[in-house]
Amino acid sequence: MEINNLIANFLTGKASQDELESLNQWKKESADNLKALEEMKSNWSALDNINEYEDYNPATAWEKLESNLDDSSSTRRVTRYLRPLGIAASIVLIVSCLWYFSNTEDTSFPSSYATENIQETINTLDGSEVKLAEFSSLEINQNFENQRSLELEGKAFFKVAHDKEKPFQVNTSHGSVTVLGTEFSVISTEEVFEVYVQSGSVAVDFNNRKIILKKGEACQLYNGDLAKFEQNDKNYLSWNVKKLVFQDASISEIRVALERHYGIVIDLDNNVLTNHCRINSVYTNESLENVLAEMKKVFNLEYTSKDNRYKFSDIKC
Repeated sequence: MEINNLIANFLTGKASQDELESLNQWKKESADNLKALEEMKSNWSALDNINEYEDYNPATAWEKLESNLDDSSSTRRVTRYLRPLGIAASIVLIVSCLWYFSNTEDTSFPSSYATENIQETINTLDGSEVKLAEFSSLEINQNFENQRSLELEGKAFFKVAHDKEKPFQVNTSHGSVTVLGTEFSVISTEEVFEVYVQSGSVAVDFNNRKIILKKGEACQLYNGDLAKFEQNDKNYLSWNVKKLVFQDASISEIRVALERHYGIVIDLDNNVLTNHCRINSVYTNESLENVLAEMKKVFNLEYTSKDNRYKFSDIKC
């Protein structure tokens, strides 16, 4: 896609994830590109009351843009940092964006998200991606472009676009996680706080204490403090990839995986706890009901449930 179209989609909030990444790469190629983009954003912002342009008038838009640009000398308008696109392209681009914006529905990025029984993938303005788990909520800072921060309640996986000048911060009721660019997950509920790093590194702030986590490391709230450890559970991010893999797994391991994957609580009777069954199975994009139904058929699992709590009373291998 031509750079003019990329910028038009960016200014009107219609850029896709791929377009945001392409634009981010383009602006990093040179200082001229970055300054040119800043000029586009500045000129776009100068056209106040954009939402009131219900009937687009090219002549009116042109006059308004010309009046904003004429505030500076002709020398400024041909300075080096506008050479990549040219002032004429700047004018055409913004007038085109104005028509584009006024003739389509409002698709500006919302600042609040809340999920119920389905996950949602959120693409932020900086090119980062957030996969918000079921029954979770996310509040994005309205000044996100300048301060990359958001509030999380629940569970989410983050793929953060690298920006050494603007750290990416996830705030929770327990503490905050700060990164420059990495992939990590955060679980924050009333009773649980967990952070896991899949790539890169993060800084976790908790009770005036900072913990650095690197790839493969995690921390978990335990007895009022954060415990740091190596996370070797292959199912830790199963909720994100929608796949559970059990290889010679014990009942205790299955219990932990199911609880994290489906957001439930499982109680085990003593005869289940002491059972030495080892289970081998793979579940891809399966509901909890289907998983338990197969375990009941194959392993003679007996269980009861109420609300979000399950009790395994017997299992035979």
